[in-house]
Amino acid sequence: MNVHSSLLVQLMTHKKWMEMGLYEVLQSPAYAGKPDAVQQALYWMNHIHIVDQIFRSHMLGKPHDFASTESNSFPALLQLREATEGLDDWLIQYAQELDDIAAGEEIDFVFTDGDKGRMSRAQMLMHLASHGLYHISVTTHELSSQGLPTPPLLLTTCLGQEAARKTGQGIAP
Repeated sequence: MNVHSSLLVQLMTHKKWMEMGLYEVLQSPAYAGKPDAVQQALYWMNHIHIVDQIFRSHMLGKPHDFASTESNSFPALLQLREATEGLDDWLIQYAQELDDIAAGEEIDFVFTDGDKGRMSRAQMLMHLASHGLYHISVTTHELSSQGLPTPPLLLTTCLGQEAARKTGQGIAP
């Protein structure tokens, strides 16, 4: 693994950490009596998952079956979490396997609105990280404004927790 793919792995790992953190709080007792808040968060988590699936197809050069990046119907929390975790694991593995040539290879594709796109695999992974962070940030801000708990999101916190795990010092705040 080269430096570029190492950074992409860190981005994909951070993305997974943020998503799993949000799923974790959505399953907490604080949300038990807040079905509307959970549904709103799941709407955006499903959107993120759809976009991830679409870009996985683009990176693999395969067609996808999505006509839109949004849907008003989506799996239950545990099912969506499981699907998200599986795809996040795939993205981390994919990033680990990229060399500089493959990471820089540009791929032509079509967005769901019909516009043409062209991005490298590395750019696609960076897009998935920033896209997920954007929607999770907005969602957690809304949840927080309702007095509900939210997970940490910062890369520095993620890296600190990972370092603490590796050294056996527990999880840093």
